[in-house]
Amino acid sequence: MKHLNTPPLRKSRKAAMIYNIIFTALLLTISHLLQAEPENVHRNFTVWRHGKQVGTIALNATLSSEGTWYTMQMHTEENFLFTISVDISLRNLFRNGLLLASDYYKKVTGMRATNLTMRRQDNAYIIQQGNSKAETINSPILFTALLFYFQEPLTTTTYYSEEHLSFMRIESTGNHTYRIIKPNGDYTIYQYVNGALAMMESETSVGIVKILRQ
Repeated sequence: MKHLNTPPLRKSRKAAMIYNIIFTALLLTISHLLQAEPENVHRNFTVWRHGKQVGTIALNATLSSEGTWYTMQMHTEENFLFTISVDISLRNLFRNGLLLASDYYKKVTGMRATNLTMRRQDNAYIIQQGNSKAETINSPILFTALLFYFQEPLTTTTYYSEEHLSFMRIESTGNHTYRIIKPNGDYTIYQYVNGALAMMESETSVGIVKILRQ
């Protein structure tokens, strides 16, 4: 009986050794892929209206010990009866696909600046706007308006708008093109080439604005 029980035991030990080798190799492969991720991504876009360039956008994605910081600096300037300039600074911190922090700052000539901060605490988001009472969002945020500039929304149908403080739907119109409808009824279209944003067209109160990748 002892001789009959020995072979299964040896096979079991051998199978365990093979499993450990494969599992270790898999971990090393995943680790290599994570380390191969670029530490810094920089992209530039230009803003156009009525065939004239009216602004620029600079974007960066940077890996840190906290996660990945996505940042945007936007400046536009146009002459109507007087010069109107708009400056927007936006940044998101993501880790493991989840938004942990967001800062949104907007300054328009002659108007009070908008300053919003969002932090994830105890499985919820605390939103603070100036001296106003803090608001809370309980749903996890996996995609934001800022991420449109860095990622094609292939696997999501909703996103969170840092400007409007609400979740909105993403509609795929085919050919790597997506459309969203803002609360005021205006639309924005995003078009991707090889997974990277190539063009954005947005309906605004001053007409159609296009954003093109340089």
